[in-house]
Amino acid sequence: LIWIGLGAAAFLVMWASDYHHLARFAYPAYVFILLMLIFVLFEGRTSKGAQRWIAMGPFSFQPSEFAKLILS
Repeated sequence: LIWIGLGAAAFLVMWASDYHHLARFAYPAYVFILLMLIFVLFEGRTSKGAQRWIAMGPFSFQPSEFAKLILS
């Protein structure tokens, strides 16, 4: 129920806002994702033969998933 509530709240915030304002963040987001992908190339953690994870303490994530969002 908590996740449903959070999802509904996020939906309402995005529904009420003008998404065209996000366009001004496109180039900085693109540069940031490129820097994260370059970081993975040199300092990324390897898992199952592929180097694609950034570890931040107990949390790790794949910048390529964010790149899909930025580039689509």
